[in-house]
Amino acid sequence: MVRTHCKRGTLKRLNMSESSEEMRVPLDEWAGVAGEMALEGLNLLLCKGVSGDLASVAGLTHLTELNLRACEGVSGDLASVAGLTHLTVLELYGCKGVSGDLSSVAGLWHLTELKLFNCGGVCGCLVSG
Repeated sequence: MVRTHCKRGTLKRLNMSESSEEMRVPLDEWAGVAGEMALEGLNLLLCKGVSGDLASVAGLTHLTELNLRACEGVSGDLASVAGLTHLTVLELYGCKGVSGDLSSVAGLWHLTELKLFNCGGVCGCLVSG
């Protein structure tokens, strides 16, 4: 629907939060839409039917907000988002399959919100010293 009715660059943010659990769209398809539309924000909060590897969002360098909170089927290495340098909000809270070292996102200078609670294998520090 988004691809049919929106021109690239006109839609800035897509919020599908709390969509029905029956909606089973893989993360790589959402990433495809976000890339085609040059979205700045993608919110899939509580979309429990979303699954896939976090690496599928790695090319979305225009994103400023990425919310995959409670998308329990999302997994992968936190380092996959290290190139999303415009992010101000990264919320992976409850993505139990996400792992990796916090130092991999230390270069995301614009982050104002980072929520990684209940991510199964995330460890490390953002600052040294």
